[in-house]
Amino acid sequence: MKVIIKILKYLSERDAVVIRSCRLNSHKPIDDYPEKVIDCLDLNKTDTEDFINSLVDKVSENLIREQDENEGILDENTPIKPTGELDFEEIVGKVFEARPSNRTFRPLKVRRIEL
Repeated sequence: MKVIIKILKYLSERDAVVIRSCRLNSHKPIDDYPEKVIDCLDLNKTDTEDFINSLVDKVSENLIREQDENEGILDENTPIKPTGELDFEEIVGKVFEARPSNRTFRPLKVRRIEL
């Protein structure tokens, strides 16, 4: 199952985002789904891709996994690939696609340290 999310607002005073989420092949536009406020405290904020993936992992637990994926994708739900440094101003209002994982196969971002 592929999931899309739309980040509506970043609440800097709470370190939270207001989002909408649904299946990629949903028969309704993403804007028809309810808004949710998600705290960013336990999310990976290394870069945009890791942030979106950790956000999808957090919210996808409540999505219905048995929905049929044979439906077409609506123009309003066409996602973009998350890339680059994490900048909340740049990702507000955009739709991203990510696949929920079981968290055991997530790549780790590391820095090389010269000793």
